This record gives sequence, C-alpha cells and structure tokens, in this order.
Amino acid sequence: MLTLLVALLLCSCSLGVQSSPDLVDVRRSTVSSPGSASASGVPLTIQVYLLHGERLERVARSAAPGIGLAPVLRALGAPIRPDEVSKGLRTALPESASGLSGVVTGSTARITVPPGLDRLSVREQQAAVAQIVFTVTADSLATSVQLVSGNRPVTVPDGDGQLVDRSVTRGDYAALAPPR
Repeated sequence: MLTLLVALLLCSCSLGVQSSPDLVDVRRSTVSSPGSASASGVPLTIQVYLLHGERLERVARSAAPGIGLAPVLRALGAPIRPDEVSKGLRTALPESASGLSGVVTGSTARITVPPGLDRLSVREQQAAVAQIVFTVTADSLATSVQLVSGNRPVTVPDGDGQLVDRSVTRGDYAALAPPR
C-alpha cells in the first residue's frame, strides 16, 4: 500500500508536455551587459607590479569586481598609496593610466596605450610596459600583451630597449622581474 501511495505522489508531481514554449523577456534579464558591470560584491585581490628601485615588486591591491580586464587595469592604474610610498614603491605609468582598457583575445591581452607613454624616457617606457605585462599576465589568462591604439599595434621598447610592435611577454622584461 505504501508503495502505491509513493508512486501516486511521484506521478502527480511530474511535469507534462507543453503545447507551446514559454517566452522570456530578455530586456528584463538580470544578466549584466559588458558596459553595465556592477561594482557590488566582494572586492577582488589583484596582484599588481610596482617598481622598487629598478625592479618590479608584486603588491596585493583590492579592486571592485568587474568584467574582463577592468578590475586588473583599475588596480594597476590606481594612484600609489601612502603605505606603498613608505616602502619605496613607485610606478612608471603616466597619470593617464588610471583609464586603462583592454581585452583578452586568445592568449594575448590587447591594452589601449595610455596617453603620455610616448613622452616617457625609454627606460621609463620599459618599466611601464613591464608593469602592465607582469600585472595582466598574473591576473588573467593572457600570456602576452600587445599595446594598441585603436586596432593598430603600438611600438614599445622591449627589455633590451629595442622597439617592437609585436606582443610582449614577461620574458621580454626578465631583467626587471622581481628578485626570487
């Protein structure tokens, strides 16, 4: 008897066949579009590379959640904090780097070149690009970085000071890598 009762209860809870599909209004969807990422949620911990003397040093920074590279680039472009200054850290990035943007395509991050990068000395350009490369490759699936202006590659100095318009990797800036 108990078996029959359980079978009847289970059968009465099943779904039947629909005669037509239920339509969903995507305009009311709760999924955020790339341009409307919400900054709510638990802050992310981002590994940012700053300069200590002539070498990079990894620093943990908090950033609001976001889509794609946005949190990483916001954390990298943020002003140097007083506690970082007290440790002798600095950035080679121009002040305009606070508005960095980019996307990852395959294994390459395409980052829009910050205005003013071309006005830095070659050594400071190397350091700035190294900061971008090390930070982006630490916090994303990208293994290389291509600086771009629009869709065109931008020429940057590699670690040896040679101007290249290809994507660059951590290996190109090994001399600036943090000491192990």
